[in-house]
Amino acid sequence: MNKHLETSEYLSVRVIFSRDDSILLLDVSPENINLERVRNFAKEKGLFEKKEFHFTIIGSKTTDEILKKIKEGERENVLNEIEDLSKSIDWEARLRDEVYYIKKEYPERKNEIRESIIQIAKIRGLEDFYKKLQKLIGIEFEIPLPHVTIFSNSTNPEKRLRGIGIYSEKQFRKMNPIRILSP
Repeated sequence: MNKHLETSEYLSVRVIFSRDDSILLLDVSPENINLERVRNFAKEKGLFEKKEFHFTIIGSKTTDEILKKIKEGERENVLNEIEDLSKSIDWEARLRDEVYYIKKEYPERKNEIRESIIQIAKIRGLEDFYKKLQKLIGIEFEIPLPHVTIFSNSTNPEKRLRGIGIYSEKQFRKMNPIRILSP
């Protein structure tokens, strides 16, 4: 990605590792997110303001790959190692002045369509975490595009506040993102 203007100092983030679904998030305080700059655009698109904000470090697709690779009986040990690894990283995030509208269809989910407004970020520790995770699991993962979802909607009302998983910059570009704010 090109260099872009960062909008803030590094934000402190809180690591959240869900053992139930093996998802790793970095929680972001709502006061660090400026929704006002894109609120009118979100309203025009019929998007809803997110109630909580986070960066997804390990999402469901990556979790599925990890769980397929783990031998039966090793799950608890591997999850402990992933959790320990996540706590050993000096995580910090810096939001960029780069905001996009994206849309994705999920044919496997009765043609559900999700729309989101995301803000791109720089996350210190992300590459280091993935290098160590790849060594631990023995799988080469693409590094997810660091972003926070700030508005969203879905044709499935139960998922209207769910974002769109973005597992790499390449996948993001294939979504034909529309830049709505830039430096």
